[in-house]
Amino acid sequence: MKPYSVQFYLPRLSASDLLTLMDWGGRTVQGPDRATLVPFANWLRSVAVAELERRQEREFELIETDMPCLPLDKLSLAQLSHANMYLF
Repeated sequence: MKPYSVQFYLPRLSASDLLTLMDWGGRTVQGPDRATLVPFANWLRSVAVAELERRQEREFELIETDMPCLPLDKLSLAQLSHANMYLF
């Protein structure tokens, strides 16, 4: 059975917020809890990188952000739960 497509709107993040997300993803994949957090951290980093690149391409245009989709077909419920508790 194919999972639902869960898209979400990124809040109004500054460039420094996006860099913090990228940094968190990098530190997470090197930490002791990496077994279940690596897939989510890699996905979150790719979302932050894509948003930074989008902003640099259209620097002077006010364009809405793309809505990323959670990769529910690639992440288990345990991985999503662990990431949620870690982020909280």
